[in-house]
Amino acid sequence: RTISGGYPSMVQPLLLCILYGLAAVSAWFNRGNLLVRMMAAMFLVDVAIHFVAGWGLSESQLYAGHWFYTLPILAGLMFTKLNARRRTCYAWLVTLLALSLFACNIYGYFWHDVGLEWPPR
Repeated sequence: RTISGGYPSMVQPLLLCILYGLAAVSAWFNRGNLLVRMMAAMFLVDVAIHFVAGWGLSESQLYAGHWFYTLPILAGLMFTKLNARRRTCYAWLVTLLALSLFACNIYGYFWHDVGLEWPPR
């Protein structure tokens, strides 16, 4: 199944870029953490399979889903690198980001045709 439509605006891609940015910054700050190293090694295996070998590139919505757990883990690990005041600000930022993404997904599900199509058999 592929998604033929797009986002109704640039709000959701912008929010996702912020989330990916938080995860990337946290991964960098926590690069010595064994869990982060393990996720990076597993990610490199997927890069080799999909981008170097070229397998499964047309099924990005399928293989991207099994990496979604890394975003909250990496974003959460950032709390270990912040002092108490910054931790509170960061918690508000992550909460606002999560609520915004939730609202975008609800809007997209109920009021925007995302164009889900099943492949012909």
